[in-house]
Amino acid sequence: MGRFVAVAATLMALPFPAPAQTVDEAARAFSEARFDDSRAMFTAVAASSTASVPDLAEAHRYLTALDLLFDRPSSARAHADAAVALQPRVTAPEGAPEETNALFARASSARGGQAVELGIDLPPDPIAGAPVRARARIGGVPDMLSGPIELRCRGSGEATEATSSSGAVELAVATRGMRPGDGIRCEASARTPQGALLREGTRSVVLRALQDGRPRGAVATDRGGSGSTWIWIGAGAGAAVVATAVVVGLLASSGGGEITLGRPQVEGF
Repeated sequence: MGRFVAVAATLMALPFPAPAQTVDEAARAFSEARFDDSRAMFTAVAASSTASVPDLAEAHRYLTALDLLFDRPSSARAHADAAVALQPRVTAPEGAPEETNALFARASSARGGQAVELGIDLPPDPIAGAPVRARARIGGVPDMLSGPIELRCRGSGEATEATSSSGAVELAVATRGMRPGDGIRCEASARTPQGALLREGTRSVVLRALQDGRPRGAVATDRGGSGSTWIWIGAGAGAAVVATAVVVGLLASSGGGEITLGRPQVEGF
């Protein structure tokens, strides 16, 4: 029993091949027509939680060709979609069936030539002291690569985190006690169902005052209008000053006599 435990511990301590090493060995097996071995190794790469995006793209590229060789057209189409999502200009490996490039072309056309994209949405002018809504989204990800998406933002206090498997995640960032000029930073990541990092990104935004850039007490106007409220207020004040000066001038020129200001006559009234 003790010998069995020692052997098991030794096997557990042995390092497993890194995905990049496995990719090279799998590609070599493919070139040597050892297709069963190649498919097993590339499948292991695609299922790895530590595989890089280039390794994943290479695995799905070869698995597209291998599934065609093993007469698995549905699986080949799924791998082609994943390969194109990771590397839009992917081409068939040497020795692959002729149909491989046709599958890549159809997948690329269906996607519009776009790769998987991760986006972070924040309001352009968040107000200091008010909660800020943040959103992360993943676009163009095929089912074979669709895993959890994570969003982490820091405002006032501890960082706020949220995770979703629906392709988008939202959270509210607290800014209580923060001042205009302080910033919010958000980090997002998207992973495969096995946990490999697919995409990651960051975005920051600066908090502003409630009336930043506007005179205190100003009345907001429609930006699509033909003028500004402040222009009309200024014009009205100027007209009042001119009217007062006219009346004063009339009093001065009359030599102290009585002046009667009649009602304005408007035609039609």
